[in-house]
Amino acid sequence: MPALRSIIEPTDRQRGLSALGCAQFSQPRTGDGFVEIACFWRVEPGNQMPISTKISLRLMNEKGEQVLQSDQIIVASGLPHIPYPKPITAFYMIPLPPSLPAGSYTLRAIPYTDVEEISPRVVTPVQVRP
Repeated sequence: MPALRSIIEPTDRQRGLSALGCAQFSQPRTGDGFVEIACFWRVEPGNQMPISTKISLRLMNEKGEQVLQSDQIIVASGLPHIPYPKPITAFYMIPLPPSLPAGSYTLRAIPYTDVEEISPRVVTPVQVRP
């Protein structure tokens, strides 16, 4: 696993999912098209996660304003219905608008079900180069 510089923010909506963090694999240039992110999840013993669990990936600028949002399935193959002893790696390609300026951003990864946002939220620094 790469070094993770994420902050894990638990909420009161614990549903059996935990996170180790997220990492940016490469720093795209403005106009390159995508930010590539990997997040590492774990299903807690005794819990089942709905196969339809999704993730809302929200990019925030230095002022704390949301500049884009990409919602995706949390794990392409679905979360296992039984606890898995190792972290589950999920890769996300977040499309960047060509007008997004270079700079430092914060990625907020928020898992959710068909009913509600769930815990944990993962906050990770992201860079876009000029």
